[in-house]
Amino acid sequence: MNSITTRVPVQTNDAPPVAATLRYAITVIGYGDPQRGDDAVGQVVAEQVAAWGMPEVHAVAVHRLTPDLAETVAASACVMFVDARALGDHRSGSAHVSIQPIAPVHVNSVFGHITDPRDLLALTETLYGAHPRAWRIHVPALEFGFGSQLSSKAQEGVQAALRVVRYMISSMRSSSAT
Repeated sequence: MNSITTRVPVQTNDAPPVAATLRYAITVIGYGDPQRGDDAVGQVVAEQVAAWGMPEVHAVAVHRLTPDLAETVAASACVMFVDARALGDHRSGSAHVSIQPIAPVHVNSVFGHITDPRDLLALTETLYGAHPRAWRIHVPALEFGFGSQLSSKAQEGVQAALRVVRYMISSMRSSSAT
């Protein structure tokens, strides 16, 4: 009996990541459920940023963060993730948008649904070797029931988030010009 040997290439963890081409100076990824009230604020911000028509800015509105977004993140120099932040019973006061720089960290992802943008950054790093600068922008939100209306607090938050995004884009333009 003759034996046949077939050699199958094995990919190790030492293999270089697939290179991504830098296509976007800035990407804004707004995410949330548009059928759950204020949870839509991320998408609303991304849609309004896209309407600005800035050629160096790529805006994406998605229901949730998914692994396929890693390619878009890898093709970006800077990424802003915009999402709702529940205020709970803090209905009074102004709508403060929070912004924080974030880095790749494996936090937790379940069945292709990435719940934290740091997980998406970690996946991007693993697949593409890309390390874009990244920020998480949380927009205050109150109402998460079924419906497509934003509360007045979320509407204020959207406007504040748009001012933050515009300021950051302006700052990045200034720093890249010097």
